[in-house]
Amino acid sequence: MKIQQTHTGKQGSEESKEAEKLRHKTINNLYKESPFEQFVK
Repeated sequence: MKIQQTHTGKQGSEESKEAEKLRHKTINNLYKESPFEQFVK
């Protein structure tokens, strides 16, 4: 049995993927700007 990660099914999953992409992009941009980047690697 598959565990559902969202309550809204497929569309929710698609939205989650987009949100995840955006979140990673934002985090990567923050790391580029951040003096803490060296500690993250």
